[in-house]
Amino acid sequence: MTNTEKIISDFFIKREGKEILNHLHQIDFIDSGYIDSLDLLVLADYIEESFNIKIDLTNEDTFKAVRKFQSLVKLIEQKKK
Repeated sequence: MTNTEKIISDFFIKREGKEILNHLHQIDFIDSGYIDSLDLLVLADYIEESFNIKIDLTNEDTFKAVRKFQSLVKLIEQKKK
């Protein structure tokens, strides 16, 4: 597990408990109900504080990327460069 994956996993573990790790990589966070519109803002703030990068949720590609674990990690890794 990369450092980015660990930090994002920790966000969901704090909210849902360790059992979320069993399916974190397979779910769509919004469709599954794990995050709603307000939670997206909280997640974006968490990412900005943890990685010192900006997440523009008004960008359609960014919005799609934050819905799933692997695409979110990839987005963060690209923005960190």
